[in-house]
Order: sequence, then structure tokens, then C-alpha cells
Amino acid sequence: MIDAEEGSLFAAFVLPGFEGRGIGRALIARAEAALFERFDAIWLETDPDSRAARLYHRLGWRAVETAGSDIRMQKRRPAS
Repeated sequence: MIDAEEGSLFAAFVLPGFEGRGIGRALIARAEAALFERFDAIWLETDPDSRAARLYHRLGWRAVETAGSDIRMQKRRPAS
């Protein structure tokens, strides 16, 4: 799920039985592509100790600030 008004990736979930097949990466790539059509930088918030945070980091997202108990991560549109 994305918020196209705010430029954020709101949620990306894969059922446990389907993990490890690249589905999450594909979902995130599609969400990023949709958001980068409108924004130069996109963001999300997640638990800093979660598996999701580790995945986002591997996909090029960077922590930019703390938002309560979560971290805000940001990714910039790749140069073309």
C-alpha cells in the first residue's frame, strides 16, 4: 500500500508461506516506481529492529530520523 498524496510506502506484507520467493522485493519495487513518478524522495516508517527494516536497508532505504518508537526511512529517486 502506498500513499500517493504523501509519498510514502505505507505497508508491504507477504504471507509467511510465501516468504523468500522475491515477492516482497517485487511489491516494494512496484510501490517505489509508482511513488517515484510523483516524488524525488519517498519515505516509510517502521520498527528499527524489524526484519522489514533490514530488508528496506538492503533495498537502499536509509534511516533519516526517529519517529516515536519507529524510524523514518527515505529513498531518493535513482539518477537516470
